Amino acid sequence: LFPVAGKRLTSSIPRMSGAFSLMRSKHSRTESEGVCVLEPQDGPAEGAIVWLHGLGDTFHGFADIMEHIVPYNIRCIIPNAPNRPVTMNGGMVMPAWFDMRTIGDRSTFSTEDLLQTREVVHALLDEQCELVGSKKVILGGFSQGGAVAVHAGLSYAQPLRALICHSGYVVGIDNYRKDNADSNFSIHPRSTRSPILAIHGEEDFVVPIELYDQSFGALEKILEDDVDFVRIPKLGHSLDVSTINLLRLSFSNFLAQEP
Repeated sequence: LFPVAGKRLTSSIPRMSGAFSLMRSKHSRTESEGVCVLEPQDGPAEGAIVWLHGLGDTFHGFADIMEHIVPYNIRCIIPNAPNRPVTMNGGMVMPAWFDMRTIGDRSTFSTEDLLQTREVVHALLDEQCELVGSKKVILGGFSQGGAVAVHAGLSYAQPLRALICHSGYVVGIDNYRKDNADSNFSIHPRSTRSPILAIHGEEDFVVPIELYDQSFGALEKILEDDVDFVRIPKLGHSLDVSTINLLRLSFSNFLAQEP
């Protein structure tokens, strides 16, 4: 998440309620200081989802939701971002995948932090790809986590089943180069085979819909391939029942496809 009009924001993730709270989870849940893992109860995992939370949040912001929407035979890993000072929030220390000054081009965020985070995410992907195969792994996230998911997925050396960005954008889009191994924003040739789903609320005033449109539109041109845009009317910088259902269906549909 990001501040608006000088205000420091925290997560806008809904608590589980209604029909979702009545659904029995088919996963065992293990929490440590740095990660939450949802493991299938009825047998070995046949796929995996790595999900990254937003700025100022922890895995607690998504664990309950994921426990009820991840397919019964799929493992879900939700890591915590490290605590670090965030310039745009007055230097306050909070969970953050990278430091930011404003939302925008490369000059407004820490490339060093982003690349360090990318290494961590790639290590998680390596582990899951070895266990279930890369085409059975989804990488996604919300807000800053979604931005990291796209960045890490595009630079990963194996094609994933999908990249999902909810309420985020393509960080450093003006610096992307296709097939340029010397660039910190290079796109690995194999990663271009990973479908991209980008979900955004039309009333998001934290990560403006214009930034979503501009950055993912530019990415489409670089990739010479389509990004699946999903714009949600009347939705701000948050999830609602419709987008939770959309994530549930997307997880099931992507992972049901043959590698």
